[in-house]
Amino acid sequence: MKFRIGLQASMLALACSSAAYAQTSADQGSSPSASKGGIEVVVVTAERRPEDLMKTAITASVVSGEDLKNRDVMNVNALQFIAPNLTVNDLGQGIDFDIRGIGKGEHNTQTPVGVVTYRDGASTFPGYMTAEPFYDIKAVEIYRGPQGTFVGQNATGGAIFVTTNDPTLGGSTTGYVLGQYGNYNEVQLQGAVDSPITDNLSVRVSGFGERRDSFYTIIDRDPADACPHFKYAGCKPGYNAGDLGQIAGRISVLWQPTSALTVSLKYDAVYQDFGAAPAVPYSQLLPVGAPVAPYGFINPYHDSNLFHVTANAPEGRADGQQRAILKADYVFDGGIKLQSITDYNRGNAMWRTDLDLTDYGNPGVFPYFGTTNNWTFYDSVDETVYSEELNLVSPDNQRITWVAGLYGQENDYGWRPPYQFWIAVGPRFPGGPTPNAGNLYQYTSWTIQGHTSNIDLAGFGQVEARLGDGFSVSLGGRYTETRSHNDVDLWSYGNGFGVTTLTPSAIRDVQTQKSSALTYKAAIDWTSEEGDFLYAFVATGYTGGGLNTFTSSLGGPAPFGKVTDTDYEAGWKRTSWFDGHLFTQLNGFYTEYNNFQVTLSDPLVPLNSYEINLPKTTSIYGVEAETQASFGPLSFTASLGLLKSSLGKFFAVDPRYNLLASGTCNPATGGTDPFCLNLKGNPITYAPSVTYNFGAQYVFELDGGQTLTPRVNFAHISGQWASIFDNAALGDRLGVRDLLGAQLEWNTGTWFLTLYGDNITNKQYVASNNSGGLYAGTPRQFGIRLTKTF
Repeated sequence: MKFRIGLQASMLALACSSAAYAQTSADQGSSPSASKGGIEVVVVTAERRPEDLMKTAITASVVSGEDLKNRDVMNVNALQFIAPNLTVNDLGQGIDFDIRGIGKGEHNTQTPVGVVTYRDGASTFPGYMTAEPFYDIKAVEIYRGPQGTFVGQNATGGAIFVTTNDPTLGGSTTGYVLGQYGNYNEVQLQGAVDSPITDNLSVRVSGFGERRDSFYTIIDRDPADACPHFKYAGCKPGYNAGDLGQIAGRISVLWQPTSALTVSLKYDAVYQDFGAAPAVPYSQLLPVGAPVAPYGFINPYHDSNLFHVTANAPEGRADGQQRAILKADYVFDGGIKLQSITDYNRGNAMWRTDLDLTDYGNPGVFPYFGTTNNWTFYDSVDETVYSEELNLVSPDNQRITWVAGLYGQENDYGWRPPYQFWIAVGPRFPGGPTPNAGNLYQYTSWTIQGHTSNIDLAGFGQVEARLGDGFSVSLGGRYTETRSHNDVDLWSYGNGFGVTTLTPSAIRDVQTQKSSALTYKAAIDWTSEEGDFLYAFVATGYTGGGLNTFTSSLGGPAPFGKVTDTDYEAGWKRTSWFDGHLFTQLNGFYTEYNNFQVTLSDPLVPLNSYEINLPKTTSIYGVEAETQASFGPLSFTASLGLLKSSLGKFFAVDPRYNLLASGTCNPATGGTDPFCLNLKGNPITYAPSVTYNFGAQYVFELDGGQTLTPRVNFAHISGQWASIFDNAALGDRLGVRDLLGAQLEWNTGTWFLTLYGDNITNKQYVASNNSGGLYAGTPRQFGIRLTKTF
């Protein structure tokens, strides 16, 4: 088993297309936009001014709130099934986004994200606490490729914008109420009320609640626990079945005292108790008696069902957070607009799990302290994000337009005292979490307390010129500086207790890292009178470096460096097929991805890991195509992504084989070690070569203005690798995901009755591999939903 120890490894811890037809609905509070041929124009705002997606030199998928509901996209995890070249990997505690294979290469708090998630224009938590439910949503925008000029944080892979519904000025009180019941005894209630107070002040209040029985069957056959009938749930304190319970609320205020000033305030709060977030070891899928890599221990247990879990330690996961976003726009007399976005996020993420993934001892790990059983993980991490963005935006109706801005963000992690983060590869000893002589300095554990902070500072600008005859050119640039700081007390497996000393003390890990980059985007585009839009651009992105934790009082591995990429892209968008009833988009890209961040472990002390940058460039290239159509009662969307990636020349020993390795392994030239591998040509992690999806619906007109609408959705994600070492014997290969969904909706005008089913064939698939633990994707869910609008 590979352990990412410490802050660098705190985590062991076409459905809708770029111009997806944005259906409007009174229950979602959205307002109609101009349309051609029944396909509504999708307006995007990532460049801080409203623009028609089909006439903008960006690559994006946009999904309306109504479409999210029609495709049962209830949180960010499901976005991978409605957009090309996007993967979302749930890792037990938190998720990783990857777009075109670029995102977050390692699952920890020290590795910066390559895909940034925004809520109502402000960046939010970068890995923890990302599973909050989608409710009362206006739209989700998925931007592919480097985001190195505009908006919030710099990013190498892309950005996700989630926009909730705003209050409506004027008019009358409107809203919706939705109730749902499904299998696993799932009950969901949500709704919103939009109430204008005066002509220039309005309030919208929305809420969400859900409970559901566990997807998992967990047993505990450990004689030491003596669970009746091997029933895990309730056998001992903290032995949770994995039932889900979550509640969320939002209040939004919109104030427009004058035609020049608009102020918006949104406050969200959410609490999610997941009950448990367990995984199974990759060995569980092997036959009984088979040798298990890497050490060849014999497998004692087999069960191919990913939801059949064994455990003999507490399981639990809970997230709680609150967020406030204040936006203000002021338009000066000359038409120049000043925009301000102020953001505050605060939350706590708790996760505890049976780290060896079994009730019998994991045959795929090494018995470091004489056992492969009774390993545990626990953390309770506080996270706070502050950000501020200021923009000056020129008027839209000019031949030359421009935007200039400043951005600052601080992201703080609090590792709660006393030592509320630990990784134990042996038994935990009584006597409290703080290492001391009475508990043998918890010598089987890696544990920390303290703080980590990450700061981003940036200035950016862009100029666009309309040259005439349909041609435009634009040039933008951004300077970003990132800083990371650790101030933690650290115990690494007793800090030498019984080996070098009998009275060890905490390691004080205080260090700082800083990196910076100048990124840019240069684009040219041409709009024809026939509805064609052709564009080409080169864009660069950046994510900062980070800190490796100390391994002794003398220090540790050097910090790892920044990541940059350069994307060359060209595309064609067309809106005039069949008199505007069919939109298409086609684009190709080639990306040079530099200094990919990966984790290795110390050959001399395998429990200590560190992060480095690959020395050679990784090449990524592909094609994306999307279409959306509306022909009277029939409408459909489809998308296709083709992707190829290839690591540069790099030699390394898979950290999971360090105890078996011997000899030398130079990263540039190789060596004598039989486990020293040349990784050149291996694909980047979480980068499936083929993704496609399709969604269609047909509206049958009934008497009295009623309608009956069947819908079908299908998504395919090809196999992908969870490690750059591409070792299927260790569970690195994640199989194909083919998911079928369907709905049947009866609409009376203000009442909607919907039968729904997701993953109808009950396809079992591995959603991710985290340190040898295989996490299952969502099983088949079905039920009935009733919505009332007013």
